[in-house]
Amino acid sequence: MTQDIKKLQEQSLWMRLRIVELAHKVGKLGAHIGGCFSIIEIFSALYASLTKLTGEDRDRVILSKAHAALAHYVLLEAIGVLTKEELVSLKNLIAGLNLE
Repeated sequence: MTQDIKKLQEQSLWMRLRIVELAHKVGKLGAHIGGCFSIIEIFSALYASLTKLTGEDRDRVILSKAHAALAHYVLLEAIGVLTKEELVSLKNLIAGLNLE
């Protein structure tokens, strides 16, 4: 149990650092760092408990807190759903998802 908590804490720290890095790259498109930081532990714990991340019957998460979208993208990178290259070109990812 203690190792699980330590792993979630390490993942949360990595996610915060990655959010700051990507927020800098987004530039004038903006990133809501406070909204992202406030949901990181929730995301980490939630996704740690999900067992089906792929396939038609996979578990699904609906994020209604749009200001935390960058945190969601970073988490999806951490679990391998999105690649680092997709997040490096975050402006293109945002345009591709019609979020502008």
